[in-house]
Amino acid sequence: MVLLRHRGQDMMEKRLIFFFFLISSLIFLPSHTQAERVIDLSTAIVEVAKKAIPAVVHIEVTERKEVPNPFLPFQTDPFFRRFFGLPNMPKKFKQE
Repeated sequence: MVLLRHRGQDMMEKRLIFFFFLISSLIFLPSHTQAERVIDLSTAIVEVAKKAIPAVVHIEVTERKEVPNPFLPFQTDPFFRRFFGLPNMPKKFKQE
């Protein structure tokens, strides 16, 4: 009975060692995707540009703001408009 117990432990140790080497060999094997994918550095910039060009956009923003005219500080006052004879001027100016 003692011999059977030692044989069982020996088999268990052998199995553990086998699985350890099997798993470690699978972990440290080079992957096929890394080996197949060799990039030439002379064309690396071209490849990056091809991938990045669709992401380049141009955004133009135009905003209309109501700002007082710096040359006529009282342009909204009806008294000054009548006194100086100023026509109705637009209050909104295009600002970019």
